Amino acid sequence: MDNWFAVTCNTPFSPPRPFISSFDLELLEVSLNGTVRVNNPMTSSSCANRSTGDDVLFLRSPFSFSASKNKFTAVGCDFLAYFTQDGTAIGGCMSICNGNTQERGCYGINCCQTIIPHSLQFFGASITAVHSSNIGRGCKNVFMVDQEWFTADRTNISAVQNMDYVPVVLDWGISNGMCELAATNGSTANTSITFCGTNTYCSSNQSSIRDL
Repeated sequence: MDNWFAVTCNTPFSPPRPFISSFDLELLEVSLNGTVRVNNPMTSSSCANRSTGDDVLFLRSPFSFSASKNKFTAVGCDFLAYFTQDGTAIGGCMSICNGNTQERGCYGINCCQTIIPHSLQFFGASITAVHSSNIGRGCKNVFMVDQEWFTADRTNISAVQNMDYVPVVLDWGISNGMCELAATNGSTANTSITFCGTNTYCSSNQSSIRDL
């Protein structure tokens, strides 16, 4: 129906893996409630043998980061992590150091999280040291992540720091009038194409397919 939804089979992997062609991101799951799960790159700082990561843009696409299923997360300590849009900070969190804590979780000690706004299609991640003497010290990771996958009380945070990608959930919808076209089985004066099942419905912010 639209090139944004094209999925290709990446054969260098064994077994081959599906990727969303538009963003070159590995596709982990497709949900009929209007979401997909993909592997998203992390932003890293002062981590040995690690690249900083690439920004992922979904601008003018049918995809956006799910505000209800993801959280902006930072792993490491003694820094402020924030995400920006058009050069303006729109959210962030601070993680402090405490190597002696026995608490597990992501509440601001060695790890912090915050919610994200709705319909977010792009963000830039930035890391600022709380104390200037600690700039460049200690591995720090910043990423958007599926909050059901990243349950810090059960997740091995040190293992996450060694990952290049983490799963993130994207909302998707059919836009530009295509939702109404899909809901009527694609019947117009000039075309007769069935895009979606008979249980397709349209809403103000996205369409969802429910072929029960």
